[in-house]
Parts: sequence; C-alpha cells; structure tokens
Amino acid sequence: MGLRNVINNLKAETEKLKKQDAEIKRLKKEKADAEAGRDEACSHRERSEQREVRTCATLALKDKEIDELTSLLSEQEQLKAEVESATKDLELERSEKIEASHGLNETEEKLESSETARVTAESQIDPLKNDMLWMKHRRIISLCS
Repeated sequence: MGLRNVINNLKAETEKLKKQDAEIKRLKKEKADAEAGRDEACSHRERSEQREVRTCATLALKDKEIDELTSLLSEQEQLKAEVESATKDLELERSEKIEASHGLNETEEKLESSETARVTAESQIDPLKNDMLWMKHRRIISLCS
C-alpha cells in the first residue's frame, strides 16, 4: 500500500503540476496579450502625440499667417485712408485751380476791357488834343479862359 500511496501522490502531484503548467501557460498568454495591448496603446499614444505635435505646428503656422494677413490688412486700410486723403486733396487742388482759372479769366477780361477803354479814350483824346492845339494856335482858347 505504501507504493500505491506514492503512485497516487505522484499522480496527484503530476495533475497539480499539469494544472500549474496550464496556469503558467495561461498567465504567459495573458502577459503576452497585455504586453501586445500595452505596445499597441503606446503606439497609438505616440501616433496621437505626433498628430498633436503636427496640429500644434500647423496651428502655429496658421497663427503666423493670420498675423501676417492682419498686418497686411492694416497696411491696406492705412493705404486706403492715405489714398482717400490724397483724393480729397487732389479734388481741393482741382477746385482751387478752377477757381484760380476763373479768376484769371475774369482778370484777363477786365484787362482787355480796360485796354479797350484806354484805346478808345486815346482815340478820342488825340483829336481833342489836335483841336486844342489848333484852337490854341488860333488863340481861341485864350479868350474862353
């Protein structure tokens, strides 16, 4: 009976070892699955971080582009204001030129009119001078004075 007990004990021990071996295999498989899951999660996290870095870089570029466009818009608005101011100044200069031109025309007309009046007066004075000289020569004026 002692041998039988030893055999039974060995069988029980073998069963126990088989169960432990199966448990070890199961745990190794779970460990491998967990490591694969961890590796996949790390890989996923790395890809996410890379996407986030690319997104941040893209956003930084967009911010820079927005700043440049804002600066250009500001310059454009300033230039537009300068053009509007220059246009108003030009219109004022044109109106002043037109007014000066009208004034010049009026002055030229007055000058021409006064020149005509002078010529007319001179044309009337010359015969009168001649008549006065003739009268003076004849002593007609002396009597009248």
